[in-house]
Amino acid sequence: MAATAARALLFIYAITIAAQALPLKVFAMDWQISMISVITNNSILPLQGLVLAHLAAYLDPSEPRFEVFCQNLRRWALPATLGFLLIIPLQSYNFVKGVLNYRQNAASNERAITQTFGNIRNAVRSASTTADLQKRLADLNAPGLSPADRIAPLPAIRQTLLAEIQKAETKAKANISQRDPEQFWLFSKQMVSSILTAFAFAWAFAAAAKRSAWPESLLVRFIRYLGWLRKFKSTALGQKVNNFNAKQKAQKDLALVRRSLQDHARKEAQLKKQDDNEARLREKHIKAMRDKDMRDKAMRDKQNRNKIDKN
Repeated sequence: MAATAARALLFIYAITIAAQALPLKVFAMDWQISMISVITNNSILPLQGLVLAHLAAYLDPSEPRFEVFCQNLRRWALPATLGFLLIIPLQSYNFVKGVLNYRQNAASNERAITQTFGNIRNAVRSASTTADLQKRLADLNAPGLSPADRIAPLPAIRQTLLAEIQKAETKAKANISQRDPEQFWLFSKQMVSSILTAFAFAWAFAAAAKRSAWPESLLVRFIRYLGWLRKFKSTALGQKVNNFNAKQKAQKDLALVRRSLQDHARKEAQLKKQDDNEARLREKHIKAMRDKDMRDKAMRDKQNRNKIDKN
């Protein structure tokens, strides 16, 4: 009974997907989004079928065909897992593309409204008579003049129409700004939901995916690989970090030594310069004292000669 129910669920799922897929439009964004939505919304059927197949093999282990059927489903779960994993980047791309299209459409709609009401505004301003204004409005598929406006003076009609055009343009832009965000959020929720659902189904089918040569399922192998990779990264990365820190410390110490040597050399140069200046000042002072002594001696000799000459 469980095996029959599993086959029925798989058949219903295949029919649902095939009916939605036709006609094929693989490169159309709308077709991709609708197909992914159908796949993710109905993938609970093959998952339930897989569970029922395992249940049938467990309840009746003496029946080999149940075990063979279960093994075949486990092998098919491997491409199913890969398919759900591929949905994640595809839907992410469609989401980004949809956001860009939303912005372009919003800007295009606003430009169209501005141009339409701008043409009507120009027609109202450039009309020379009431009949000419009526004709211009008809050419633009704009609402015509009322019977009261047809008999009113043109300046009054123009002022009234310009005020009504401004109100209509503001209302039209407000309606677009209110409608577009609601559609955008619905689209965003659909895309995010499909991405998360695809990830969940990929995880579920990976738990069942298994080839005959594997001792464990794809999910167990993946978790074991992550543990090995984490351990390898922690060891190798830790060693690299230690080497990097040691290298940085050595470079920092070398820079400090160089800076200390440069400071010492600079201080020595300053002291030498100061000593040279003091030596020059001493020599200059000594020379000045000698010159003064020589002048004083010459003055005394001159005075002595003068005294001798007077005597």
